[in-house]
Amino acid sequence: MNHATQRTHRDETLFRLQRILHALAMSDERQKALFPDFVVLGDELALEFDNWYHVLVAHRYHEALPAEARALLSEIDGVFDRMVDAHEHVWSTEELAEREGWATMRHLAAQALQILGWPQEDPGSFKDGSTDC
Repeated sequence: MNHATQRTHRDETLFRLQRILHALAMSDERQKALFPDFVVLGDELALEFDNWYHVLVAHRYHEALPAEARALLSEIDGVFDRMVDAHEHVWSTEELAEREGWATMRHLAAQALQILGWPQEDPGSFKDGSTDC
């Protein structure tokens, strides 16, 4: 990958990560409006974060981020891993409002946005049929 392509890929990855962090930081009511009704909301949020976080790490783009931000992103990834490992039914829309893990996730995502200097804003809809942030 040449330097210009690498920079574009890095910028796109950071943009996508910022967008999913915005979605994760939202209230469950606002999160419901982001995706089509036919998706399992928690699952989509987790998959989007997982995808862009691991692209960030695989290409070593995370190394340019502040250590505190890297730690928060890793912690978010760990919360999702624990949810999967526990085989909990935490992915439904109802669980987004009720589970403590989701409240923790919202807090961590908001902190990450703040540390990275990214404003907390509405990421826009994911309802175009594609959940590719």
